[in-house]
Amino acid sequence: MAVSKQGRAKGAALFNRLEGCCNDGDGRIYFTSTSGGDAKGGQI
Repeated sequence: MAVSKQGRAKGAALFNRLEGCCNDGDGRIYFTSTSGGDAKGGQI
C-alpha cells in the first residue's frame, strides 16, 4: 500500500497543491496551499 494511502487510512488530511508551512512558535503548524479542498472529505 502506498504511504499516502496509509496516512489517509489513519486520518491524515489531503492537501491540494501544497506550497509551504510555518511554525508559530507555540506548537502550531500552518500549511499554505494554492487551492483548498473539501473539509467534509478530510481535505484541507
